[in-house]
Amino acid sequence: MLPPIIQTFRERYPNVQFHLHRGTSEQIAAMAEFDRIDFAIATGSQSLFGKYALLPCYRWHRRIVVPKGHPLAAIPQPTIEELAAYPIGAWWIRPRSVNARRKLTSCLQGSRSRRAEPR
Repeated sequence: MLPPIIQTFRERYPNVQFHLHRGTSEQIAAMAEFDRIDFAIATGSQSLFGKYALLPCYRWHRRIVVPKGHPLAAIPQPTIEELAAYPIGAWWIRPRSVNARRKLTSCLQGSRSRRAEPR
């Protein structure tokens, strides 16, 4: 089932071809490079799209999930250093997003050298 906005678009513009492709930021950049797409919605890897205009379309609101009573629960906006003081139980970044995962891993590893003891 198509999301309602796509269905509405198709109904309003029946003579416009609409093809939906899914891929990693790297795959989307390659499709753009070879003129296989007219536009894309990408969630990172801005360096891959240096020769394109990047327009904001929405924001992701990510949350840090911890048990009630956890020391991080008392910090309204924890810094990366405060987060690095605790083990991460699971990646919220999909395995397909290699570039984003690499950036987060690098950031967290850089924080370990100045890591504070958990409160």
